[in-house]
Amino acid sequence: DVIGPRGLLAGKTRVFVTHQIQYLAQSTTILMLREGKMVEQGDFQQLMKKKGDMYQLVTDFGKDTSSKHPRDGSRDEDSLSLAESDPEVSTVTNTTPSTRRGSMLSAKSNSGTLRERISSESAPSEELATSGKQDNESKNNIITVEEMKQGSVNRGVYWAYAKACSLTAIFSFIISLVCSESLRIVMTLWLTYWSRSYDHANDGRTEHGTLYYIGIYALLGFVFSALSVFQSVTLYIHCGIRSSRVLHENMLRSVLRSPMMFFDTTPMGRILNRFSKDQATIDEILPRSFSGYTYNLSGVISILAVIAFSTPTLIFVIVPFGFMYLWLQRYFLATSREVRRLDSVSRSPVFAHFQETLGGISTIRAYRQQHRFIDGNEHRLDQNLRAFYPSIAGNRWLAFRLECLSSLIIFGTASLSVLSLARHVAVDPGLVGLSLTYALSITQVLNWMVRQYSEIESNIVAVERLQEYIELKPEAPEIIDDHRPPQDWPAQGCVEFIDYETRYRPGLELVLRGVNCSIRPHEKVGICGRTGAGKSSLTLSLFRIIEAVKGQIFVDGVDISTMGLYDVRSRFSIIPQDPVLFAGTIRFNLDPLGTKSDMELWQALEDSYLKDYVSTMEGGLNAMVLESGDNFSVGQRQLICLARALLRKTSLLVLDEATAAIDLETDALVQAIIRQKFTHCTILTIAHRINTVMDSDRIMVLDQGKVVEFDSPKNLLEDEASIFYSLAKQSGNL
Repeated sequence: DVIGPRGLLAGKTRVFVTHQIQYLAQSTTILMLREGKMVEQGDFQQLMKKKGDMYQLVTDFGKDTSSKHPRDGSRDEDSLSLAESDPEVSTVTNTTPSTRRGSMLSAKSNSGTLRERISSESAPSEELATSGKQDNESKNNIITVEEMKQGSVNRGVYWAYAKACSLTAIFSFIISLVCSESLRIVMTLWLTYWSRSYDHANDGRTEHGTLYYIGIYALLGFVFSALSVFQSVTLYIHCGIRSSRVLHENMLRSVLRSPMMFFDTTPMGRILNRFSKDQATIDEILPRSFSGYTYNLSGVISILAVIAFSTPTLIFVIVPFGFMYLWLQRYFLATSREVRRLDSVSRSPVFAHFQETLGGISTIRAYRQQHRFIDGNEHRLDQNLRAFYPSIAGNRWLAFRLECLSSLIIFGTASLSVLSLARHVAVDPGLVGLSLTYALSITQVLNWMVRQYSEIESNIVAVERLQEYIELKPEAPEIIDDHRPPQDWPAQGCVEFIDYETRYRPGLELVLRGVNCSIRPHEKVGICGRTGAGKSSLTLSLFRIIEAVKGQIFVDGVDISTMGLYDVRSRFSIIPQDPVLFAGTIRFNLDPLGTKSDMELWQALEDSYLKDYVSTMEGGLNAMVLESGDNFSVGQRQLICLARALLRKTSLLVLDEATAAIDLETDALVQAIIRQKFTHCTILTIAHRINTVMDSDRIMVLDQGKVVEFDSPKNLLEDEASIFYSLAKQSGNL
């Protein structure tokens, strides 16, 4: 209807890359590639008469075998029967023209046919995206707005960070800090005592020798250094690293245990922002800020103690200015804290856009849209910098005012001395110098203490944001001790839905409505329907990815809602449409838990026709798999997933159109493996292409979340009024 000979783009040059040979007859020119080289070129009739590689491909994989029903017998009227003149040509030409003709005729009478045909032949797992199941208003509101707290940071956040650091370690750090600052004062007093001992000596000799004073001072210095090392180790290595690890592990565990509803409504960039920037703040900045603040706070206390002992009049200058420091700090924090929150929230769209751009980079380049995406990235960066730049400017604002206060303290101290001289009060010059020295020291320490505390209050927002994800509402428990299934469950693979209803999240419409069906042990059931009918929703319900609103699902007579998620999901197997491999070894991808022997792994590879290929790889089972399995073809990745399912040896297997994206040869291999190696399994096949379920024992047809047909393919095809008959006809199988 779009790219076909009579489609909407009939007047344009169309390049159609495919492994579906039923569409070849509609092509003007065919280019056949093998191992990166063009081996044949011409139109369909020419290449078939030539009987070369193209002819071999059609004869090997073009004949329809979907009409062979193992339990119902073969149908006498095969809609894909071979023509008298050229059976192989007929197999292909009879398939696609009927699809085209049927669609063209239907398009004149039914405006929804194109949408239906797309659904029945090649639609992805639409139920996995909740936006595909709801009305326009729900689609517009599917992504939640990122929450941003206001006001001062809750003290519970500080307590959570303290527990992540270890309360014992914090207590040890505080004790050692008090001891080290006390030693600092003692060392200062010792120097004073040492100098006075010379003043009291008449002949220049002291009561004790010089080595005595040096030895005591060296001992105090050694203990002080040891305490400083202990503080650094405790604060940075123990508290800093431990808090980062604990918070990261808790957040990761919470996110992984969150229901699918969370991922449906939360952009990936928002999650990445917390795992990257916020986590980096906790790793690098917070320990340094806490260290600076505690050292400066202890420094202020020790200097005030020395001042009170040596020049108590200076206290009357410092205390009033101290209140001004506190006021300035609170005034600045009210803004800096909110600016930091805005910075964190505005960074999430940058991560999301970057990830989306990388994911679709080939499409972006193909349509020459690089500038549009560059502009989009720059716009999001500008939005982020609108929040980030004020935080830098605010720090300069604070620094300037702190320096002004420092100058006022020094000016006040000097003024007291001048006033004393003006009133002819005897003033010790040494005392005046000491007062100015202390005034200069305490202003520097006060400046840094205020700035470090402001930095703590601003950066603790990162812990606040991680804590939001740590407190996410999790799925059901993984294991319920009182409801553990038998070791061999499910032994038969009998599945029963009773009045089952579900939705993807509260507030949305039901995606399954009153489903009642019973699937017999070891039965092969095909599940089909139009877009939004509820096919994948049925599978998600079986694995409890989405939970029931009403009704029950029984597997071998056990209500799966009474068991933990681990016990349910670990007993079923699924082969998805998009094969999933992880960075690691082949061994890890086949057996992540390491419970299988090498012999079992090699046997699974042999059964999935991968043993020869893996044997040639360096390392064999320990050969590396790149991220997403990029060093394997799509077909090989699908076969690895099939080998993984073989190793699990479960009694219930779900196929989510497992062969939709692979070539015909691999498709034939997968179908053969399923027929030969999974005879003991109950198999549920979600069909977007009708021909993949023609050999099923029974077909379940869903429409608007309800089971409307459930019978053998033969009986359903004999009823021309059935939905399955119309789907088969539209897809060219009749």
